[in-house]
Amino acid sequence: MIWVLIIGLVIEMSPAYAASKLNPNDRHMLGFWGSLGYSGLLHNRTESKIPSGVAPAIGVGYRYSHNNFIFQTGLEGQYAWMTCVMPLEIYQQRMVDSDINHEPFMMTAAISDRKEVYQTANVQLPLYVGYEKGYFYALAGVTAGLNVYGTASSKGTLDTRAEYERLIGVMEEMPNHGLTRIDVNSGSKTFHTNINVMAHVEIGGRLDKFYQKTGFRAKRHTHRLYLAAFADYGVLNVHQNTSAGELIEMDFTEGVNATVTPLLISTQMLGKRINPLVAGIKFTVLFDLPKHGKSYIYDYYKVTNGYIKRGGNQSIIHE
Repeated sequence: MIWVLIIGLVIEMSPAYAASKLNPNDRHMLGFWGSLGYSGLLHNRTESKIPSGVAPAIGVGYRYSHNNFIFQTGLEGQYAWMTCVMPLEIYQQRMVDSDINHEPFMMTAAISDRKEVYQTANVQLPLYVGYEKGYFYALAGVTAGLNVYGTASSKGTLDTRAEYERLIGVMEEMPNHGLTRIDVNSGSKTFHTNINVMAHVEIGGRLDKFYQKTGFRAKRHTHRLYLAAFADYGVLNVHQNTSAGELIEMDFTEGVNATVTPLLISTQMLGKRINPLVAGIKFTVLFDLPKHGKSYIYDYYKVTNGYIKRGGNQSIIHE
């Protein structure tokens, strides 16, 4: 029990602890940041690729720090551009050629080189808490996002050929028989997501520490620079479960016609999940908000042979 009391007394009266008690380092700061990273829309339709790309963002906000504790909030705008390449799709239909003695044949239609593009713009509200010490810091929390804009498009190439069961064999690239190679395009379609809540983790370092002066006569630092790696994962399903049509609709009535719909707004995604993911780097600059300046003088204390003695060195803490 005595040793516990002695250790507690040493900690309580240590210079660093005494400084924080006598003069807590409370700071109110205005922050600006920008980030760039990988962006993906994760879904549980296993046979299809994940749309992925880049997501730049800019933000402005407020940070409060009390000694090593951090609280941060603000407002952020994020744009994401994502793309994915869809697998080859092949459709077959048994038909009869009325121009060639009603010759039966198999019509084959293949859609290849299919690429989808998704664009979204979100307004986001971050709420983070964290810890900073020395050159390093960490933040964790949630980012709530509202989707204000979104588009989806899909395009590819349709190839058709006819394979006759008798006589002729295979026919292809014959426009007069409807056997062609043409482009198919969904055009730009609206793509919106539900309210998004992202779990956020951010770990980085303080850059201004490398060039700002320290010591007894150093002036209070009025700005801070940070560089960090971050990751955001959407914990909610943002899929609205609405459909703009079938993924691919083939019409063999007159020749071959194909209509395509981007995967994430197609009927095939009904009942599926979509979870956003963003990971990259983030640069932040913080400025102290104006306040009245005060200075406190505190004495160092030390424990010697079980007695508390007052030291002769004094420091000035700028608030």
